Amino acid sequence: MSDNKETIVRLVDGVFSPEDAKEVAVTLLKSKIQFHVFKNMHTEETTGKEDPFSKQRIRELKSSADTLNYLCDYSSKTNKKIRIYSQMVIEVID
Repeated sequence: MSDNKETIVRLVDGVFSPEDAKEVAVTLLKSKIQFHVFKNMHTEETTGKEDPFSKQRIRELKSSADTLNYLCDYSSKTNKKIRIYSQMVIEVID
């Protein structure tokens, strides 16, 4: 591994049918939602309080899923494809 303190991971890059786009994006969103659900549960078990950041992220991610469903439905009805491009930038910081 190099001494580079940043890397970019290309998660998704393609043109999809509405059904495949929905499957790809929903899978990613569900994974993130599940992460925050477990994080919140752990925080509640150890501190007796909810994790406000995780609760907010869950709401945001669910809203994004609703938007995604709308776009996929629209794309399907209009016989259009969907392009998804997603990258993750990871930095080592102090």
